[in-house]
Amino acid sequence: MSTQAEPRTFTVHAAHEGRARRLHVESPTPEAAVMAFLECWNGEADELAVVVADAETGAEHCYHVEWGGEARA
Repeated sequence: MSTQAEPRTFTVHAAHEGRARRLHVESPTPEAAVMAFLECWNGEADELAVVVADAETGAEHCYHVEWGGEARA
């Protein structure tokens, strides 16, 4: 028996780029959707506001991401 949540569809975008640059992500949680977005995002910033919307409910959350000077892939 699996305890993992079923994947849901989220739209994710950097707040400063707007919804036109959003990415559709299948993920079990909004936080995992942010991580998937960050793996694909090719912008340059030390800090980033990421907006995640649940495609089914429309609920939105904004996450503030800081890299803290560490290198990222």
